[in-house]
Amino acid sequence: MTSPLMPTAGTVLRKMRTLLFVQGAAALVLGVLVIIWPVNATLIFAILMGAWLLVDGVVSALTWAARPRGARSGVALARAIFGIVAGLVIVAVPAAGMLVVVWIVAFVMLLLGAFQLAGCGTLRAAGVRYWWMMLITGILSVLAAVGILLFPVTGAAVFAWIVGVAMIVEGIAAFLIGSQLNRAVRAQDEREIPGELA
Repeated sequence: MTSPLMPTAGTVLRKMRTLLFVQGAAALVLGVLVIIWPVNATLIFAILMGAWLLVDGVVSALTWAARPRGARSGVALARAIFGIVAGLVIVAVPAAGMLVVVWIVAFVMLLLGAFQLAGCGTLRAAGVRYWWMMLITGILSVLAAVGILLFPVTGAAVFAWIVGVAMIVEGIAAFLIGSQLNRAVRAQDEREIPGELA
């Protein structure tokens, strides 16, 4: 017998199923919108990032001001000022924020590609059979990074398309897992009903 305060397994599965279907639908819709309007999606992301930096900077400044004078750190104040200024600049000029995000992605890809290129020689010397795969991915990472740095707006669109495709895949996965949970809910309901009648 279950307690009225304890949810049954079927209730928990039903809630999980519903949440997965909602998550899947949201991911699919947002993924399609990001693919249709990649630059707008990247600009919106930049504005949200700017707003977050602004709020974080204001909260950091208030936290710094609330501390006793002897406990105030110059680093904490500098961080707060940086957050406020960066947030204001990005919200006022979201294209600048979009470019910053794209450049960060490009530099990370460039570093990863360089590490992969350096590592493939070590793998080859160690006798690893598929060392050339790392060579190819390293070259592709470096080429993509250089392309993004030379053409940042196109890089932003490609970045948004990748995010959009990832969201669509996540949405499909959520729907598939939700339908599996739907079967589990039906099976759980069939097990619970005979027990309640007894």
